[in-house]
Amino acid sequence: MTAVDQQQLKDTEAKISCTVDGLTTALNGVKWTKADNTEITSGSGGFVIEAGTLSGNTQTTILTVPASDNTLDTTYNCLITSTEHGKTDESTSVSLKVFSKYSCFDISNLRLILMLKQNLFNYGALNGI
Repeated sequence: MTAVDQQQLKDTEAKISCTVDGLTTALNGVKWTKADNTEITSGSGGFVIEAGTLSGNTQTTILTVPASDNTLDTTYNCLITSTEHGKTDESTSVSLKVFSKYSCFDISNLRLILMLKQNLFNYGALNGI
């Protein structure tokens, strides 16, 4: 099972997933939990769970996280059940990293302002101002 971590703009809907390879039959069960192991119910609170379908020997399950819950970096757990492989609620952690569209812009502007201020100070010091 492979976690597909995601970076997503804060306060927007996000999709995270986990992919299971080596299957010849579809998974028997898929669950998602929050980091504290609270089970997520599809359709509750804006969360949506897609179990996925078997394609070749792979199945990908997707958790849609509503914008209202996408405010901080969070870890979710993908749990799968496969009788084919004798697995019940086998878990892997999937990370959702949140970023702000203004963070890089703000830091760049701050650096520019500080650089200009230092240059003005140096100019004044060199010219006796």
